[in-house]
Amino acid sequence: MVVKALVASGAIEIDKLTSRRVSPDEAAAVIAHPPPAGEVKVLVAPSRV
Repeated sequence: MVVKALVASGAIEIDKLTSRRVSPDEAAAVIAHPPPAGEVKVLVAPSRV
């Protein structure tokens, strides 16, 4: 996948595009509630860093 390669190489900086990262277990709760002010995008990641 081209996008995956761009992210892996650092050409696309995910950190600048996401407000926060959550685990798959937290995803349903995040989707069920309105985002706080200033939150742009949440990334669901298998392991949080």
